[in-house]
Amino acid sequence: MVSWYALNEIATEFECVHYAGNNPSSCGCVMRSTHGLPCACELSRYAVGSILLDLIHMFWRRLNFSNQGLCEAEVTIKEEIETICKRFKELDAGGKVTNFEKLHTLIKTLCVLLH
Repeated sequence: MVSWYALNEIATEFECVHYAGNNPSSCGCVMRSTHGLPCACELSRYAVGSILLDLIHMFWRRLNFSNQGLCEAEVTIKEEIETICKRFKELDAGGKVTNFEKLHTLIKTLCVLLH
């Protein structure tokens, strides 16, 4: 099982196979390095057969849409807040003012996104 998004990306990359087949160095292997999916030069080897599942990164094969277990786990940002407070205390006055303004803007943005 592979996500629909990954399959669509592979199909789009498959359309480039005839370019990469003529000149494999032109592929650049961007899809492989950024998404963990087979790039055009890899797909050219599988033009007549099935693509091996091992060519697809585990991320695209381990999708789960259930929320089982999520309700049981406590999600917290306590450690992150403590780290921010610790680093804030270590700043000089100018650094505190600058970082306060940045944090204030970030918090306002997060409040908008969370509502």
